[in-house]
Amino acid sequence: MKKIFLFMAALAFTVQTFAQDFVIEHLTYSIIDNENKYVAVSSCDNDVEGAITIPGSITNPNDNTDVYTVTSIGESAFQSCRDLTSITIPASITSITSDAFTWCYHLSAINVDNANTTFASDDGVLFNKAKTTLVYYPYNKAESYTIPAGVITIGDGAFYDCNSLISVTIPGSVKTIGKNAFDDCDYLRSITIPDGVETIDRRAFGHCESLTSIDIPASVTTIGADVFYFCSRLKSVTISEGVTSIGSAAFCMCTALTSITIPESVTFIGNYVFSGCYALPSISLPKGITTIYYNTFQDCRSLTSIEIPDGVTTIEWNAFGGCSALTSVTIPSSITNTNISAFNGCDKLIYTKENGLKYLGNSENAYHALMAPESTDITSCTINNNCKIIANEALSNCQNISTVTISENVTHIGGSAFKGCNNLVLLTIPSGVITIGSSAFSGCSSLSAINVDDGNASYSSENGVLFNKDKTKIVCYPNGKASEYDVPVGVDTIGETAFSSCNNLTSVTIPEGVTVIGSAAFSQCKNLKSLTIPASVTSCEYVFYGCTDETVIYYHGAEMPTKWDLGECTVVTNCKILNVAANNAQYGAVSAAGYVAKSADGSLWYENNAEATLTATAQDGYQFAKWADNNDTNATRTFNVTADATFTAVFEENTNNGGNNNPATAVGESAANAVNIYAYGNTIVVENATDEIYVYNAMGGLVCRDAACHVSTMTINGPGVYIVKTGGIVKRVMVN
Repeated sequence: MKKIFLFMAALAFTVQTFAQDFVIEHLTYSIIDNENKYVAVSSCDNDVEGAITIPGSITNPNDNTDVYTVTSIGESAFQSCRDLTSITIPASITSITSDAFTWCYHLSAINVDNANTTFASDDGVLFNKAKTTLVYYPYNKAESYTIPAGVITIGDGAFYDCNSLISVTIPGSVKTIGKNAFDDCDYLRSITIPDGVETIDRRAFGHCESLTSIDIPASVTTIGADVFYFCSRLKSVTISEGVTSIGSAAFCMCTALTSITIPESVTFIGNYVFSGCYALPSISLPKGITTIYYNTFQDCRSLTSIEIPDGVTTIEWNAFGGCSALTSVTIPSSITNTNISAFNGCDKLIYTKENGLKYLGNSENAYHALMAPESTDITSCTINNNCKIIANEALSNCQNISTVTISENVTHIGGSAFKGCNNLVLLTIPSGVITIGSSAFSGCSSLSAINVDDGNASYSSENGVLFNKDKTKIVCYPNGKASEYDVPVGVDTIGETAFSSCNNLTSVTIPEGVTVIGSAAFSQCKNLKSLTIPASVTSCEYVFYGCTDETVIYYHGAEMPTKWDLGECTVVTNCKILNVAANNAQYGAVSAAGYVAKSADGSLWYENNAEATLTATAQDGYQFAKWADNNDTNATRTFNVTADATFTAVFEENTNNGGNNNPATAVGESAANAVNIYAYGNTIVVENATDEIYVYNAMGGLVCRDAACHVSTMTINGPGVYIVKTGGIVKRVMVN
């Protein structure tokens, strides 16, 4: 069965069927505007023969008083009317939607009423009114056709499936050859694309199985996707200087292609472009391309060698897959990313082999890229000093490997490079590594630490966890590491697959400030029970694939965004965060109960309205005075958490020598107006001062001064002992 196409629809819109359709003679009409009495021709009896004239208006047989104007020809309206020979379109038609005349194999003419203001016809060929766009060429028209001068656009699907057509002459006025314009013209043998054409759109010449050669002029800038797809007799192609882009699968399955010239102006060659070009013996790639995309040369069975130009940085998976005659590849030093599967099925490809490893390279550097082990049974390996790249998946599934020494010259570690190395325990990243691909260490179930050389400019490590250099992004948490982890304060990004397949992991607490959780960051963490996510996270997609219904996500925000694809995880929203501290860590501490998680910065996560109990305990020589937020003097307080809050326990030196946690005897004439001086964090607080306040450092230097007031708070830059004086009162405080 031939493929369905879309061709230009002037003022096109989708036909909407209202309450009823009705049939008059061979045609079915659908009401598209009941108020203005507009209908579309929606279908035609497939057994109609000869000529048919579409009326400009019709009377609805269901209500003989309603007269409707026929304004459009609906989608596939005349599809498969094989014995239809001609159609006359009335002046009222303003729209012809897609596939209207598909498989009308005997249709030789489409005529248009001269009064029509949207369409026109010329010798049975359908145009727009100005005849600048060729809309449709009937299936059964002449074997050769010269498109009239003045046509600017050959419309989408204009010549689709015209199997009677052998040759077409395109005038120099044409700028655009639309999608599917000549698709499935099986017998089209000759076509010249004139200089002046700027765009050849998707599948314009797809399945033109009789074309043997084609020249693309300099005026063309873009060759669309699938343009010559399945042109099985096409032998030679010349692309002129000026073309910059060749779309995906443009020459896919051109099985007879033996010669193609690609100019240096081309900077993009899409995936599958030469896939299935079985006869192509060689090709010279332009120097401006930077990526050889997946499947670009798949199954080019006659290709024996390829020189990849300097400037290419990436060779994607299966790029040369199935090139069974390929024996040599020249890899430039610009390559930073390649994949072991890039050369799948290249059984004749010659590798450099050493100590159980296989490398690809060039005459200047025979060990440029580590591609694979000679056998996945290897237990250890030392990567050659000349090697620059560890390819994607290079050592994946080497389940017996326990030690790997990465040379100082390696600059790039590909995605999944060590995936599934179950016995690998420790890995050290040398100073020269610039990039590490996604999932590089995924499934390394025994890997407990990834250490990074201090001289590395791109990466760092902390307690065996891999970070970027400034530790704002977690790159990889080793699969074999401990079960609980608090993401450090200062991190703003959790990278793609960072915790993927960490089956030892049971709890992760993410602090405020993290904004991005990368794709699949916690995928397949089958034993993850608790995960906190702050409201600061704004990007988080496909993160929890493979997690179970035992995974509970505590979210600080009011409503978890649906785009986060939570899978089977249980979600608790609207969690609250408490910060609890002593005014001086040397004076005492605060313990808490009832929280579900504790962040690395000490903040506590509670479910909304959960009960919290805070207990202040003084060190020897100090006593609990009160809670800073409300002057409560009870050392233990219990309450329901309904909002984020900060609680500071105020401790002071024990002035009654009782060794208990009772509040200190007030300094001043009475407890009601006592002057109270204390510190918490980097803040000094003075309450009920009646005289100006002075703060000195330990050397006696004045740090700051403040007016007397009920409560004065002063921020101090730098920890240490400070002396506070107000009136006749002098007190030492410790600032953290």
